[in-house]
Amino acid sequence: MLKSKENKIVLLIIIIAACLMYVNFLSGYYSIDTDKIINLGYDGYAINYSFYDGRILMGVILIFANIIHINLKIFYIILLVISILVSSITVLKLYNIIKKYKDTNLKQKIILLILVFCYIFNFMTINNMEYVESIVIAFSAFLYILAAENIVIKKEPKKAFLYTFLAGICYQGTINMLFLTTVLFMLLEYKKEDKVFNKTTISCVVCSVGAIICNVILKMAMEMFIGNTIQPQRISLDILENVNDMFKNIVYLIVGSLSLFPKYLYLTFNILSLIIIYVYSVKNKKISIWYNAIFLFAISIISSLVLLITFTGIQTLNGRVFGSIGASFSAIWLYVYVKTNIFGSKGPIKAISLLIVISFLLINCYSIFQATTMFKKANECDEKLAKEIVQKIKTYEEQTGQEVKYIEIKNDIIPRKNVDYKFLFKSMILTARFNEQIVKIYTDVDLERKYFEEEDIEKVKYDTIVCSGDTVYVLVK
Repeated sequence: MLKSKENKIVLLIIIIAACLMYVNFLSGYYSIDTDKIINLGYDGYAINYSFYDGRILMGVILIFANIIHINLKIFYIILLVISILVSSITVLKLYNIIKKYKDTNLKQKIILLILVFCYIFNFMTINNMEYVESIVIAFSAFLYILAAENIVIKKEPKKAFLYTFLAGICYQGTINMLFLTTVLFMLLEYKKEDKVFNKTTISCVVCSVGAIICNVILKMAMEMFIGNTIQPQRISLDILENVNDMFKNIVYLIVGSLSLFPKYLYLTFNILSLIIIYVYSVKNKKISIWYNAIFLFAISIISSLVLLITFTGIQTLNGRVFGSIGASFSAIWLYVYVKTNIFGSKGPIKAISLLIVISFLLINCYSIFQATTMFKKANECDEKLAKEIVQKIKTYEEQTGQEVKYIEIKNDIIPRKNVDYKFLFKSMILTARFNEQIVKIYTDVDLERKYFEEEDIEKVKYDTIVCSGDTVYVLVK
């Protein structure tokens, strides 16, 4: 794949762009799972989260990290760098697959690169990159795209099974990308006169479904073997109830999952895209193009709801579950790019289409950079507070001779005057869970957590950090 000069240049551009977007995380980032790793250790986290979820590769990586005693911050940075490289290779792979469908000039190749870049590095990946699991999420997305290629294009059942199964033991949450990419490839590959569901295609689909079933069985087996755990996520057999709950909250789930993009703007981009595609389709008497674009948009939503039907305890408002929705814009335009001459024609339709695609790229990259900046600032706030707490403890112990062993924390997230609400929204998942593990990671001071009693609120009425007896009381604002 890297033999040609073009591929080398394309890959370099992708890596540089991705690193610029995630530069804040590349210096190290404290996610909401970091304290779990600190509390349980690499091996404990591997058992209770990775192996329990059937993510064998992540479990092995964590066990290796435990053996070599690697620093958690360095561990996160290394895995993030690898995940960016793997995701960049995934973009290049998708670029080469779709490029084969159409002879294009340099300008159109740039448009193609923009679309495949946003297909993988869309704003939903912010959530993926926060955690050490970013590496297995990246590998799973790459493997699912290879699986889609072998289902539709290469028609190799054994490889389709292998790639789907391997992707599942990496990370099951990106399976929606398999469904969306498979449908996209089918729309690109087949013509009206073709029999889409020929024997080979059916066997590839069956093999992929078989691999998914194997992953589910593996997950259930790990749940039974490990037994009780602090992990709430389990396979649910009550599918009808899950479907009912999902449809009751469908608007909240989908719109809420887009919170890392300017509000309602992502849906606006998709709607504008479908409108301009409709105008082009009617003008050129190719209405089937518009129908297929609508179909892709629908598939992006439906495929993102699969995990909500089969699992309980999944955090619904994150990119790991709704990844295919984040890729829907690119999926629609990749189909239109191949099946029409919309970017090669002249006139207002081409100009508007280019404006939509380029605007989306810029806002997508800006949203990722802005969000990671806010998350990093939240880390800095946490670090500052942790050091203030330890300084208060040190001064108190020197003055009284009393050793502080415990910490009581109350998180105050009530909106206040003179607060940057945009920042508060982005960082709330951090400030709302400030705990003793955060103190430990930034200061190496190990305090035992005690429940914050109502009568203790008076102690932090005038000062947010107060030492009394063997306990430090903290009000997080």
